[in-house]
Amino acid sequence: MIKRLPYLLILFLIQACQVDESELYVPNEPPQPPKIMQVVKQELNCSMPFNVRFTAFVNNELGTETYAWQIGGQNYSGKSPLVIVDQTGPLDVLLVVTNEIGSDEYQYQYNYTSSSLPVVPIFNYGAANNNFRSPAKIQFTDLSQRATTVKWDFGDGYQSSLRNPEHTYAVPGTYTITLTAMCDSDTATETALVEIKAEPKIIRFDRFEILEFPKNYFPENADDNTSGGDFYVELYRDNFKYGTSDVYTNRSKTPVYWECPDDWNGDYRLLFYSFDTYRVELWDENDNQDIQLLNAVIDGPYIKNNYYPRSMDFELDKLRFRVYLNYED
Repeated sequence: MIKRLPYLLILFLIQACQVDESELYVPNEPPQPPKIMQVVKQELNCSMPFNVRFTAFVNNELGTETYAWQIGGQNYSGKSPLVIVDQTGPLDVLLVVTNEIGSDEYQYQYNYTSSSLPVVPIFNYGAANNNFRSPAKIQFTDLSQRATTVKWDFGDGYQSSLRNPEHTYAVPGTYTITLTAMCDSDTATETALVEIKAEPKIIRFDRFEILEFPKNYFPENADDNTSGGDFYVELYRDNFKYGTSDVYTNRSKTPVYWECPDDWNGDYRLLFYSFDTYRVELWDENDNQDIQLLNAVIDGPYIKNNYYPRSMDFELDKLRFRVYLNYED
């Protein structure tokens, strides 16, 4: 019996190692050739010769793509060439985009039937931090066709002749935005309404998150004789403590986060009704003495003057911490 043990052991190891190769294979989609998603044509003036900008939007998964254009019999390179069209009739456009794997092709025929074209005003706008509460900083973008000059009226007494201006609405209300696009003797206007709400009455702390620990961060915990941290946060308004979070046991791995108010001790302790100064303290719990890792001060006027950011980052000795904010009426 003793003599057969080595043989049985070897047989067992051979059988254990005979794993179907398909079980070890992890499917992985190989990179693809570039894909031309869209080509946008924009005329920059309204009288011939036309200055025409072609822009390619390409999905490329590998390396740097190259652009080879042939427009009206002329060769161009780059993602967004500027072309001069000085005669009526068809304009053939061919684009070949190539990366290390392969290429994609776009082909289209445009037709210019006149030596003059109407100006078409087009614009869009968006708010800093996606905030439309006063004060709200709005970025306007001119997308007009064939306009050589533009004029903006923001509806609150302020105007601008910049192509892509910024404007801050300090007072809540509904404003009519008017873009006037001009080229030679042709003028056209486009309008839109923007609603600016009153400043929020409530700041809500939605989430706290440790983004990164200092390198080789291994505090010792006497309670379990392992390295890592048992973290919690405390929230204050001035010197009044609103509450202490649950302890998050973690071995120095990120992210560490607390959702609020579900993981918080107490209901609605994270809702505040004024723009004062708040403080978030990050602690590492220990049996003998807890260690404060970071003291993040959140200044209410700073939040308002920076158009209500959705998150704020803090860093101390390579420890990075983020506070997520929301705002309510």
